[in-house]
Amino acid sequence: MMCLDNELSKSAVLKMKNFYEDLSSLYSTYDIDIFEDACRRNALMSHAQEKFFAEEIGKRYPLAYSDGKTGCADIVIPEINKELECKLTSKRKAGGFSLQADYKSLERKKSLDFLYVLASDDFKKFAVLYFKGLTPDDFHDVSPGARGKIKMKKYLAMKKCDVLMGSVSIQNKIEIEKLKLKIQKIKERGAIHTKKYENLLKSLSYWKNTEDRFSIQLDVI
Repeated sequence: MMCLDNELSKSAVLKMKNFYEDLSSLYSTYDIDIFEDACRRNALMSHAQEKFFAEEIGKRYPLAYSDGKTGCADIVIPEINKELECKLTSKRKAGGFSLQADYKSLERKKSLDFLYVLASDDFKKFAVLYFKGLTPDDFHDVSPGARGKIKMKKYLAMKKCDVLMGSVSIQNKIEIEKLKLKIQKIKERGAIHTKKYENLLKSLSYWKNTEDRFSIQLDVI
């Protein structure tokens, strides 16, 4: 039995959203804009994520708990001998979500389950992704200045992912279908000796041979 599903995830996220709205209201009382810095906002909300998801998991595994202490697992499920790392992230300024992990934790444990909550800037739309048994091979090497954080190789890690909220699509497939339609139209016009046709074939080859890229859509709650 999975420790989480769509219903439990939505319940936990709704608690996070309500907590965020209360926190935002408190900040506003002191003329502080919680929207101003998404990274700081996510840091404030991380403990709430661990607590509320542990509560929902507890509906299936009553011994589940969140510790929150540095160096301890975010969520522990004794009944199934499972530890779960929780991450909360928002879109980068350049667009897209960067899914990261702590290198030292992953290196020490060798394999970990990860629960990523992806949130919109206004904290009204979400996706929840559960990754089973991620290893250091599913992440890039530590980059200088990354403060011990490593970025996920989505083309590998997504094979181990259960999408509990939101949706994930493979961008390659979408682009390939678009290009096939354009190529077919040019063929029908008999214009296969044009530069445009050659460029479309190059683009098609690129998307067929490049590592899978993913588009993540968030759900409103």
